[in-house]
Order: sequence, then C-alpha cells, then structure tokens
Amino acid sequence: YETMGALEVAIAAMVAATALIRIIVGDQELSPGALTFVGVMILYGALPFFYSYQHASLPSRFTVERLGWVPVRPLILIGFAIGVILAFALVVRPVRFAPEIGTIAIVLTGAMFLTLIGAGMVRFSERTEAPRVLAAFGVFRTPMFIILSVWLLVGGSIVTTGNNVQLVESSDPESDGLATGVSIDSIWARWLDRNATDLGGASGFERGAVPLVLVSSSGGGARASVWTSYVLDCLFERESGGEASCGDRREPTESRSRTIALMSGVSGGGLGIAGYSSYLADPSDAAGEDWVKDKMGTDSLSPAMAWLLYVDLPRALIGYGSGIPDRAAVTEWAWEAPWSNGGALGRGVFDLWRNEPELPPVVFNGTSVGDSCRFNASVFETNAQLPGSSCMDLSVYEAGETAADARVLAATEDLADYLCASQDIRLSTAAHLAARFPVVAASGRVGADLVDCDSEGRVAYVADGGYLEGSASSTIVEIWNTLDEQVARHNATATTEPCIVPVLIHIDNGYEEPAPAGADPNPGELLLPVRALAGGQFGRYANARQSEALEFSRPFSAGGSEVTIRTANGTVLDNRYVRITTRAHPGVQAPLGWSLSDASIDDLRDQLYLPSNRREIDEVRTWLDGELTCS
Repeated sequence: YETMGALEVAIAAMVAATALIRIIVGDQELSPGALTFVGVMILYGALPFFYSYQHASLPSRFTVERLGWVPVRPLILIGFAIGVILAFALVVRPVRFAPEIGTIAIVLTGAMFLTLIGAGMVRFSERTEAPRVLAAFGVFRTPMFIILSVWLLVGGSIVTTGNNVQLVESSDPESDGLATGVSIDSIWARWLDRNATDLGGASGFERGAVPLVLVSSSGGGARASVWTSYVLDCLFERESGGEASCGDRREPTESRSRTIALMSGVSGGGLGIAGYSSYLADPSDAAGEDWVKDKMGTDSLSPAMAWLLYVDLPRALIGYGSGIPDRAAVTEWAWEAPWSNGGALGRGVFDLWRNEPELPPVVFNGTSVGDSCRFNASVFETNAQLPGSSCMDLSVYEAGETAADARVLAATEDLADYLCASQDIRLSTAAHLAARFPVVAASGRVGADLVDCDSEGRVAYVADGGYLEGSASSTIVEIWNTLDEQVARHNATATTEPCIVPVLIHIDNGYEEPAPAGADPNPGELLLPVRALAGGQFGRYANARQSEALEFSRPFSAGGSEVTIRTANGTVLDNRYVRITTRAHPGVQAPLGWSLSDASIDDLRDQLYLPSNRREIDEVRTWLDGELTCS
C-alpha cells in the first residue's frame, strides 16, 4: 500500500519533468490549461519533500498510514482527483489538450491512475476472503489481478462494436441500395479532361509529348506521411531552385498536379497523399511557407493514447457505448484539426470524386484481416466477385463467366461493396483504413451498417496495408495494365496530337542501406520455416517495387512500335521511373510512429537536397517542365 503511494509521487514527478523538458527544448508551446496541469503535477511531486521538511522531527519509519513522514491517504485522494480531472480534459478535448502534454506524460499519468486502482484492489483483496472453491487450490485472498486480466482478455474478444468505421452522409443521399464503385476507366477519362489543353497543343506545355504520372508511396507512419507530402509539394508545386531542389512556390493555377493520373499509398504514405490532396483542394488554407510541417507534422499519437487509456480500455472491460467513437476516429480528428473545417480530409471520398474533378485519383491499400486480401479503400470498383464468392476465388475466370472483364486488382475487396449508396467515409478515414496498426488503432470494421439499405450483411476488418504489401507498388502495376491499353490506343490513333508518355514516381522512406549479398549464408535448418515465413512479407515488398521499376524502365512503345522520347536538348529519355527516398546518415533521423519532433521533420525536409534525390527530382522536372517530343 505504501509502495502505491510512492509510485504515484514518482510518476507525478516524471510527468512534470517530461513536460518541462518539452518547454525547455521549445518542442511544444503549452496553453494556460496545460501549464496549470504541469504546475499541479510539480506541486504533487514535491508534496512529500515539503511535508518532510515541515515535520523533520518525526520518526523516520514506514507504516500503513504513513509513507515516511507523509500520510498516504491524502496522497491517494489527491492523486485520484488529479486523475479524474485529467481524464475529463482528455476525453472532452483530446485533440486540443493531449498533444500539449505529450504521449509520455499521458501514459505516465494513466499509469498513476491505474496505480490508484491497483491500490484499491490490493486493499479489497486483503480485507476479503477468496471464494471457497479457490481455497481448495491454496488461494486464500481474492485474486483481483487474475480476475481483471481474464476479464480484459475475454472482454476484448467479445466487445467489437467500438471499432466501427465512422460514416458520413453521402453527397447524393437520395440514392438507394448499395454504393456503386467508380470504373477504373474513369481514371483515364478524368486525366484526359484535366490535360485537354496540353493534348490539343494550343497552350500549356506546348510540346509533342505529355507525361501521364503515376505515384506510389510506401508505408512508414508519420515519417512516411511527412516525407510523401514534402516530395509531392517539391515536385508539383515548386519551381526549380537552382542549387536547391525545391524553389519558390508556384501559383495554384500553375500546379503540375494535373499530370498525375493516379496515386497509390499504404499506411503513412497514403496519409501523405491525402494531405497533399487536401492542399490541392484549398491551397489558401496552407498558405505558410512550410505547410507540410504546419499541417502534417502535428502529434496524432497522444490523442489516440489518451482515448485508449480513458475510453477504449474501460469499454473493453464493460462494453459500454458502442456508438462512441474509438481511438481511430480520434486519430482522424487529429489529422483533420490543422485544416480549416477539416479540409478535404474531413470530406467524403465519393463527395470529393463528384465535386473536385481537379484532384488526382487516389487508392489507399489496406489489408482485409479475415481473408488476407488487399482492401481497396477508394471509390473505385476493382474486383468482380461472383455472389457468395471470396476475393480469392478463381471461379470468376472460368469459361462462361464475364465478370472477370471488370476485374482490375487481384485478390481485392472494394470499399464500395461495404457501403450503402447513402453513405460515405471521410478522406481521413479512408487513409486510416490503410494505416491501422495494433494498439495505436484497432482494425476498422466496415459493412456493419449495410442493413440500412436492406442489403445482406457482410463485414470486413481492415488493418494496415503493410501486412500484405507495404510499397503500394503492386496496385499501380495492376491498374497500369488496364490504363496501358487506353494510352496505346490514343497514341496509335491520335497521331496529330501530342503522344502520352507514362512515367512513375516511387516515394520511399526507409533510411535503410541494402545488406550485402550472402551476409547470412547459413539460415539454420531448425528455424528455417519461421525465418522463411517471416521474410515472405519483405519478399513481396521487394518484388512489388522491382516489378514497378521493371515495367517503367522498359522501352516505351505504341501500336507495337517502339517510341523514342527526347528532351529539349535532344537527350533520349530511356528511363521513365524514379525513386526518391531517405538515406541513412549520422545524427537525427525520423523514427517510425505517429509523432515526430521538429528536428525529425527538418531532417526529412533536408533529405530533398541529398545529391541522389536532387538527381531524381531534376529527372522529374525534365518530364514536367521540359520540351518532350515523341518520334
């Protein structure tokens, strides 16, 4: 019991120290409310020392009622009051208050609160006898911690309604039945509309070739989201900076984003793409010089951890409030908070498709946990499953079946199959379906509301897309197999118009250096199956990225004939693939996770100026700004 009181004081002191460090290093400006909280924690941590100073003549010994010279009961009551007040503040305003005191302080304060509960359980256990059935096994005290652990395990397995994906009303609410996905052919049609001026040769690029840009971005938490946003901003929204990779910002009307036909993202890479889409939807909302740091560099981890401790954890025990959002929804609120009214992140994906035709199409790649298929969290219809079949079923390709004609992505579940026509999900929610990692967010439950449109119920649980394939490259390659036919047909028939040149940009963020070949020649036969299974995920990742690189490194052809593409100075463009990535170096490097320091964000921005990335950026600029010709 005395130890519980000591732990409370120690934790309070650590919370205060953590907050003070953040103030000293200038990483976070605290509001008056947060400063008040820090002050209270400092006073609470100093209380034993103050009391000891005032009562130095008292004997120094521990008793049940005193911790040293300090009464334990007041400490526990004060700690309990602090915990209740903190819990109230974090539940009422998680996005506003949690980032100010930080994830570490929240976890420590939650530990202090749990310590109080533990103290009460210990007292209860000491004062009550165990049930007689337990006495037969030599247990004479009520085993509170065992009961609590079993309760948590069983409750967490049974209570599943709290992680329903948050829905919004469709911008076309009068539609009935199931939602209808958008055909992949619409990607091509929309790209033609956005680039009609250039293809007509009247103005704009005024060249004989127009680039059709595809973008894939790997996962990696907040590091991937910030890096992806920086890269897209540099390539499409900034002029060449001479010695610098990224110069002055273009006017919104001069954005090169219209050349993007499709962007595919996983985990944090998908969030970075969503953030860039929000910028494109309203550039005036991100008018600062470094909108990426202002909008994408915010702390989304601390609100999620606060909600986990004070809402989701109790809900797992007692199953209350299935309609109350979970920590995943709070994370999405945190992503939307820096933008005015949530920006495009706060709008439905079908709404954006209908009403923002200038935005490049996006695919977010999650993992369907039940069947291990890809989950396509976008507006597009990419599969062609037969009624009652699974995404892995090959019967759709058998003789006499025509549904396979509409199938674009292999072994994939589509978001549209889990929504009513009157329902939509926000862009932030769609990006999060590709980025749900254990503890930080539970798997997303989609399809629970299909009963609203009198449809046969079907439910999928969606987790981070990196479990299946973490580069987002396989999606690009498979969709390109469909778009390729459209591009080839245009180049073969529209001979009086500029030809279309497909190019690909892959955004990576691993900081890793490649391991030397043959570094581990003997894997050990006993553990070989385990190592092979564990390495399979990385094998799929490497295979997808290299398949993408191979596809866009081949000679370009149209109508069966090879096409030569030249830049303004006559150089033959023989490679239509670039990879822009972070490189390992001494000093600060951005970690994995959903919270980055200012120093980590600055390091990511500086990575744009590495010689290897500058070469790749300059290559992209020859595509977007150069006088390309086809022959």
